[in-house]
Amino acid sequence: MGLCRGPRRDALRWTHQGQPQTVEVGRVGLRRSVMHWVLVALEKEKQMTVVEKSIEVGVPVRLAYDQWTQFEDFPQFMEGVEQVEQLDDVRLRWHVNIGGVDREFEAEIKEQQPDQRLMWTTTDGEDHAGIVNFESLAPDRTRVDLRMSYDADTWTEKVADFLNIIDQRVEGDLERFRDFIEERGGQPTGTWRGEVHGAEPDQPENL
Repeated sequence: MGLCRGPRRDALRWTHQGQPQTVEVGRVGLRRSVMHWVLVALEKEKQMTVVEKSIEVGVPVRLAYDQWTQFEDFPQFMEGVEQVEQLDDVRLRWHVNIGGVDREFEAEIKEQQPDQRLMWTTTDGEDHAGIVNFESLAPDRTRVDLRMSYDADTWTEKVADFLNIIDQRVEGDLERFRDFIEERGGQPTGTWRGEVHGAEPDQPENL
């Protein structure tokens, strides 16, 4: 994968399954991670439904990030997420219910950088991906940006008004996440400070 600069636009180019891939990202987009743009290309290729929401949380960025690493606690603030089982450092098993329809799938963490971002994609079952970015606004305030992607063809056959349901849920999930961590006085239920690059975990930093 490489960066190609031009007079007006910048682009990321790489090869996927023997085929050249290109995503124009623009100057501002260069601040995003490479994996972010890989996800954007995947969404475009599969014509996935994308929902993006943001919220400000009244805790330091480290504490907001640490709470998000506790995937098995997702059902406490994510509507419709019945269970998340962490199989190892990078693999997750999800059980969700959307519009009365149960789905189970396994996902893999593709990128994890402490206090910056987390990204995951499914490896079986329904096509789904997510990326959450954290930005410190002040010592005790953090912006959380969440992008969720779904292959509508594999979900909407049984779920009416899919986009509206997902849009409302993602917004509500962020609000419940904010309330969850703030009501705990900013204390996360746990932490994992390791890094993941391309689904390969590094050892956590010494605290």
